[in-house]
Amino acid sequence: MKPTFRANLHRAVFAISLAVCCIAAGACQSVKHVMVLHDAQESFSAASRELNQATLGTVAGDSRELPDRASEVTNPSLVPLSSVEIHNLGARFAEVAHRLAALNDNERVALQQDKLYGTSLTLQLAAEWKAALLAHLAGDVPATGSTGQDGKLPEPPSFLDLRARLQAVKRAVEADKTPLFARDEAMLEAMEPMLAYDNAYAFGVRFAREGRFADSVPIDQRTATVNSVVEPMAQAEADLANLLLARPAAHLTDYILVSRFIMLRTADKLVFAAKVVPFDQAARLAWDEVAAKAKFPKLVERVKQMRSDYANPNSALPKALRQQGSQEQWDGYLKLQLALFWK
Repeated sequence: MKPTFRANLHRAVFAISLAVCCIAAGACQSVKHVMVLHDAQESFSAASRELNQATLGTVAGDSRELPDRASEVTNPSLVPLSSVEIHNLGARFAEVAHRLAALNDNERVALQQDKLYGTSLTLQLAAEWKAALLAHLAGDVPATGSTGQDGKLPEPPSFLDLRARLQAVKRAVEADKTPLFARDEAMLEAMEPMLAYDNAYAFGVRFAREGRFADSVPIDQRTATVNSVVEPMAQAEADLANLLLARPAAHLTDYILVSRFIMLRTADKLVFAAKVVPFDQAARLAWDEVAAKAKFPKLVERVKQMRSDYANPNSALPKALRQQGSQEQWDGYLKLQLALFWK
């Protein structure tokens, strides 16, 4: 793999921006297991902030480039994350997961007594998730084929393991009647559709790296490849839209809403960049939805639904987006790109 590999990690901002576990250690700071948990949370947050800082520009930027381009492309709106940087971030998340696995195995009773066991399990799962995603994006996951059974994208073993681990954490929390922070609950409920999106996005990066979206590829073949990526993205957004939080809160609602928008925005950019449907040649605003509907029915349905719900500049989505970065970053974005997305 080329050391200049660039990954346009649209997904990373909203997935990691949720600080999964805010640990109210309080008077328990002198207790070793609480200190280990707190340190792990700090390490997780530091790695997350670093990745967020590197990737925020891809969400706010106006590029409709592919998720991954050849090394000679130097579009400033692409995030210059080298393979070394991706591996290093992945290793940091993996180290956090390793620390928490040992803590949860050795100090389960103590964590339960302090009502932190569910938080620690959830944070371990989140760290494993980030490490697996970064390994997938870096190309470290062996290629399992272009599509799986019934034309669906396969999932790497690490993602399948994460799904199994998710269910195990849910069972452990239920069995122990372990209290969770609202953010922990939200992550456990949202992880299934987000994993589906992550998998589709990682395949999009892989397919782009392999040149499968290039103009030289026959249009039918190119369309099928785009469909295999963007339709699962749209389905993941639909599943996230139907998510019912047990303890809804404003920041969690914003988090889910921004996640949904970025899922559709990324799919929109991919359809545009791959040139698989007609688009406005003069203004280069968006693809023709009438032509796109036959090829990408779920994506068109979900984009139109989001427009219907949130096109007003004073609606919940623009307000939630502004919370993700500085006012300057989002003012320009909302004036231009949100308008383009809404056509």
